[in-house]
Amino acid sequence: MSRVLLNARNHVVRKYNPFTHRGVDVLKEENKVADVIAHSKGVVSEIVIGKKQNLKAKKVEKYGNFVKVRHDNGYFTLYAHLSDVCVHVGQSVSQGDVLGRMGNSGKTKQTCLHFEVRNRKDKKRNPVKYLDQDFLIKEDSKYLHYRGFICGENCWQDLVKEEEQYIGVFGYKLGGIFIETNIEDLQFRVYKNRKWSPFVSVNQEALLQEKEGIQGFQIKSNVKLLYRVHVLDSGWTDWFFSTLFYENVLEQENFIDGIQICVRKE
Repeated sequence: MSRVLLNARNHVVRKYNPFTHRGVDVLKEENKVADVIAHSKGVVSEIVIGKKQNLKAKKVEKYGNFVKVRHDNGYFTLYAHLSDVCVHVGQSVSQGDVLGRMGNSGKTKQTCLHFEVRNRKDKKRNPVKYLDQDFLIKEDSKYLHYRGFICGENCWQDLVKEEEQYIGVFGYKLGGIFIETNIEDLQFRVYKNRKWSPFVSVNQEALLQEKEGIQGFQIKSNVKLLYRVHVLDSGWTDWFFSTLFYENVLEQENFIDGIQICVRKE
């Protein structure tokens, strides 16, 4: 059952996107309207009421009527586009308490609930996994697991979870990479046939079973990462680092047979 809609199952009408939509829009199954409930125990920290639909709204006005709740673990949840709000600032709420009614206030073309999760620093997190489950322990700990597709063996490796390890089998072309992480905004791409692929978001498999192999790799992220590639018959390159805006690119003449990624320690 939903953790944000009363007596309902979630029907996602607009997905989370780390660059354009850092929340998720949901309706009750079969596109029905529902009461909105508190995801977890907490205290109402902010409300806005009296707003109508406004397709030209910007910044906070886009939310329309909303309720923001601070939870016992320091996280926040935000419930937007409401038609009615039935709580007040400072009110303690328990999991499942009704906060208001789904609506179409603010910048939205349809009735829905816009749901966000924010960490202790009020930074938006991917809320999808919280639509029907508790907050995860150690959510702020950064992790990055990844695996590679080995062309010569025509298979995916197991996930690499230790930073001193790497993906790939020396002597076999690396044909793809899969990344699983809780680092927001991370995107990556690969280089082959003298051109770069489009950037893809995490938790997507890029270039499945590319028999020709790849010749380069790049990460863009809001967290500083160190990464390098192992070039067929040449060895490891120097370490590169990633940011969202400065593009370090590992582009090689020969194919690569290994990639290593580390979360940079500050």
